[in-house]
Amino acid sequence: MNAWYQLSLKVAATLSDAVSGLLFDLGSCGVQVDDEPHSGCVCLKAYFAETQDRTQVTAGLRRGLDALCEQGLPHTEGLNEVAVRIDAVPQEDWSSGWRQHFKPLFPTPRIAVCPPWDQVPQPEGGCTIVIEPKMAFGTGAHETTRLALVAIDETLTAGDRVLDVGTGSGILSIAAVKLGAADAVGVDIDPLAVENARENVAKNGVAGRVEALAGSASDLDGTFDLVVANMISSVLVPMLPTLKTRLEPLGRLILCGALAREEPAFVGAVEAAGLAVKTVLREGEWVCVVVGRG
Repeated sequence: MNAWYQLSLKVAATLSDAVSGLLFDLGSCGVQVDDEPHSGCVCLKAYFAETQDRTQVTAGLRRGLDALCEQGLPHTEGLNEVAVRIDAVPQEDWSSGWRQHFKPLFPTPRIAVCPPWDQVPQPEGGCTIVIEPKMAFGTGAHETTRLALVAIDETLTAGDRVLDVGTGSGILSIAAVKLGAADAVGVDIDPLAVENARENVAKNGVAGRVEALAGSASDLDGTFDLVVANMISSVLVPMLPTLKTRLEPLGRLILCGALAREEPAFVGAVEAAGLAVKTVLREGEWVCVVVGRG
């Protein structure tokens, strides 16, 4: 039985980030962007678990596309008329399908991310992270993952204890310990993500310093020097009070997953939770906010 399905649609290249964000908001665990040369368009392929109702996902996508049109963004004419195609995806096809697209990445001068079949040397003074691409989110290809890695590189202090909420592939926990954290705990509500994270932890030789657990931040006790949460803003905002309780008094919190158009409201929600914004990082249509206790 197929465990996943793929939703495909073609949109203007200028709307790639906005529609990708919409697909993640709807629960996609991965979005592949394929350029269509000379057309000004891209083909988006979003992967969803079979348990996610296709009718609800499609209806949500239609509402989101209508909202984009109403915002009057450039090149939205006819956006709500785009054809949406849904195909079943055998679970075993996921890794092989991604092999042709997953190449080594260098999100910062000190961090390299690569698949097991195309490993690269460790950057000077930094680390190489080996990620097996599966259904778990976090190969380093998406802007929010890259922003989180940049923020970790700039914010981490040697010896920090790190909490990675929504760990996905485990990439952020692995990066933290390889850059000098004492240890890291990654939590995720998806058992397949936890399984993938543990596999990647073993591949990177950090099993003694990174623990991947099923659950959420509210299931843990204790506090951490650095907390990282890379997920959509509609999930992040309700979690802010819990994330704050996981912070040491002088701890830092990295929040990734808000769209640029959401930045004012997102920053307002962060400040309303009693947190102080220290830094805002941006890439494409996405923002990453580094905060501390107010």
